[in-house]
Amino acid sequence: MKLVATIFLTALAVTTSTNALAESGWTLWFENKTTINGTRFWPELEMAGSANTFEKCVELQQHYLAAHLKRLNSMNHKNPDALKSTNSQVGSEIISNSKGLFMALSYTCFPENRDPWADLAPVEKPVGAIGPDH
Repeated sequence: MKLVATIFLTALAVTTSTNALAESGWTLWFENKTTINGTRFWPELEMAGSANTFEKCVELQQHYLAAHLKRLNSMNHKNPDALKSTNSQVGSEIISNSKGLFMALSYTCFPENRDPWADLAPVEKPVGAIGPDH
């Protein structure tokens, strides 16, 4: 009897947590990893938007990626005397590279109750990184 009760309670807990996750909102996070002349800076992370479903969050992600890439490419055309960058999209990340400057810009959907800072590895600052201790 105890075994049946344990199995039932386990199944109920899994079902409840799965339903709660499916019904919860999603947050779109923007992350900027920058390296200037070989010095890596501490990643910048900020909330870019939110959606009710994962599918809507992915639509928002694609919109933000396209708009960000368009802005970066237009900067090359607006200021002909500025240092040109090469910009490309790889999945959910934009890579921007110019002389001495490298940026990896990403947009990622997380459940609203998940801490995106927990995914930044390593916990300690990389050698040569500049920025606050996490």
